[in-house]
Amino acid sequence: MIYARMYGFSSAGEIVGLRPVDVIGGDEMVAREVIRAWIGGGYGFEMTETQKVSRSGEETWFLGSAVSFFEDDRVARTWGTQIDITDRKPAEEALRESEERYRSLFESADDAIFVMDGDHFVECNPRALKMFGCASRQILNHTPFEYSPPRQPDGRDSREKALEVIAAAYEGPPQFFQWQHARHDGTLFDAEVSLNRFEFAGRHLLFSIVRDITERRQAQEMVTAERDQLRAMTEGLSTAGIGVDIVSTDYEMLTQNNFLRGRFGDPGGLPCHKYYMGNEKPCDFCPMKKAIASGDLERVELAAADGRHYELLSAPCRNPDGTVDKAIEVVIDITERKQVEAERERLITRLEKQNAELERFAYTVSHDLRTPLLSISWLVGDLEKNMAQGEKEEVQYDTKRIAASVDSMSQLLDNVLELSRVGRVVNPSEDVQLEALVQEVLTTLAGRIAAGNIRVDISSRLPTLYADKERLLEVLLNLIENAIKYIGQQPEPRIEIGTRQDGNEIACCFVRDNGIGIDPRYHEKVFGLFDQLDQKVEGSGIGLALVKRIVEAHDGRIWVESDGLGHGSTFCFTLPSKRKSIASHSV
Repeated sequence: MIYARMYGFSSAGEIVGLRPVDVIGGDEMVAREVIRAWIGGGYGFEMTETQKVSRSGEETWFLGSAVSFFEDDRVARTWGTQIDITDRKPAEEALRESEERYRSLFESADDAIFVMDGDHFVECNPRALKMFGCASRQILNHTPFEYSPPRQPDGRDSREKALEVIAAAYEGPPQFFQWQHARHDGTLFDAEVSLNRFEFAGRHLLFSIVRDITERRQAQEMVTAERDQLRAMTEGLSTAGIGVDIVSTDYEMLTQNNFLRGRFGDPGGLPCHKYYMGNEKPCDFCPMKKAIASGDLERVELAAADGRHYELLSAPCRNPDGTVDKAIEVVIDITERKQVEAERERLITRLEKQNAELERFAYTVSHDLRTPLLSISWLVGDLEKNMAQGEKEEVQYDTKRIAASVDSMSQLLDNVLELSRVGRVVNPSEDVQLEALVQEVLTTLAGRIAAGNIRVDISSRLPTLYADKERLLEVLLNLIENAIKYIGQQPEPRIEIGTRQDGNEIACCFVRDNGIGIDPRYHEKVFGLFDQLDQKVEGSGIGLALVKRIVEAHDGRIWVESDGLGHGSTFCFTLPSKRKSIASHSV
């Protein structure tokens, strides 16, 4: 019954009386060959796979064998068996394909592959033979420690260490480690080794993959050496006061040398604009972005959060694939250079101003000296004439006028000499009690103050200043004397001397009067050489110019405040907060 169904019949009775070729069906020639093989098999016919199409049209596979019985040297009958293996064929095909795929991978792998039984190699791929430089007979049935130096780089005995990891792999967990192997010619090389246990035919074997990492190790050593050289170079720059950092395109501080860490601290994840500038948002002038966009070196000067000035040079860092995602930056402290440049500009401005002043000074002096000289020349002629005529009284008058002209010239020359000494001949700065100095000046001018019936008010608290005492005395003397001269015809003349706070400077000292006042147009001109707004008032016109030069020699400043004629004037001067001698600022 089973046999009948295998060939697509519903019962055994349907095949009784049929020829075998009719039972097998399909291609008659193939069927005859199968039957002929059965009959010709004699006393035994090996199991044979046969493919056929059943009566229902389905493809089937059979595994069959047959035995023939002879009578009178002829086949009398044949006894056979057949097994339907149609369902088993897909699994067998999948196994065959898997074995072919494994064999292909095994044979073509770039890594050396070994199969180990115990501690011996029992199979290897072609790459293993090439890697170790030997034939299969020289490596199969040999141990891995035979292809290793006596000791590993860590000092361990190679045989002892190999047996240890092999035993660990057989216990279950895969083993992955670095190993130093020796080729057949004795050449050493570094390798990565993995050991994995698997089961075959009821035995536990090891699957070993060996990867030569000599080139990778050399590349790593080269990168490490270059990194060490770069670190040594950047730290060498650090000792020279130059910062070096690497910044990513998302503003992350990737690295910085000791100079920058010493100045700005550990970034702690801060973006570069926060780290350097204290800004919450990226800088508009960001040199890193510009460098990456242009592909060139970008330079910028900036005032950092630590209050110092830096020059920052930024250049793009290219990856091996040509992309750019970071920049290297060199940071140079230029604070002193900026200070020198500012000082140079200040000196240039001062020299230009002094040159212009000197030119005007020379012209004014020559003009003012020429006037008394011409007067003397004319008076000498008049004197000679009067002497010839015996005009004794006229002679005496001429003599007095000549002496007055000479005194005028002498006074002018003394003023010129005094002005030229300011800023060159100085005394050491010292603590000066302003109140005591004011009292000394008022004592000197007491007669003129009393003659003008002038009331003088002094602030209750005058500070102690750090300055050249003699020069500061000249400043107060000239300012108070100037207030007396220009007090005008006030019914209640008044001068006030005091101080007020003015920003970061120690004090703003002032001398205020309720005199004739100064038109705002002339607030700067009053400090010029020989500039007298009221020519009727006695004086050489050099006093305020002298005051201005003394104050500026102390790195201070001076100005006048007045709402115009009839509103009085306030002359103010300041001294810087730092205690320093003015000698370094002499010109």
